[in-house]
Amino acid sequence: MTVRFDKQPVCRPYAKNAGFMEFAEDWYFTVDGVNVWIPKSYWYNGASIPRPFWAIMGSPFDPIYWAAAGAHDWRYLTHTCTRPEADETLFQLCRQSGVGLWKSRTIWAAVRSAGYPAWTNNQRDREELGDVMTLIAGRPDRDKFVI
Repeated sequence: MTVRFDKQPVCRPYAKNAGFMEFAEDWYFTVDGVNVWIPKSYWYNGASIPRPFWAIMGSPFDPIYWAAAGAHDWRYLTHTCTRPEADETLFQLCRQSGVGLWKSRTIWAAVRSAGYPAWTNNQRDREELGDVMTLIAGRPDRDKFVI
């Protein structure tokens, strides 16, 4: 599996919920030559780095993590791939964003070992997915978003 992106996403703090980021414009990454689009206004919780590790790993809201964390959260929410593929997406986009190999592997290992509960969509996730569907429903380009 090969994952790439052409440009960093444009994100901003999510005004409705402190501690979350929001895509300020549509963004895509490519998996084996197929574009995976994330819509403008999709919000996510940055890289899920526990606060005690911020001194080592960096802030979960550092722009270096925007592509990887946003793509990973999108894939976990939409289930448009397998969980190992979502985690591999995270790893590859971390590396392409300039995250060092050690940090990228550590982040990948953390989501592989502890990410299963997040993979299983709970009620809040299902509501969020409904919000995303509403977000793109009226768009003329909605077909580019595979959900």
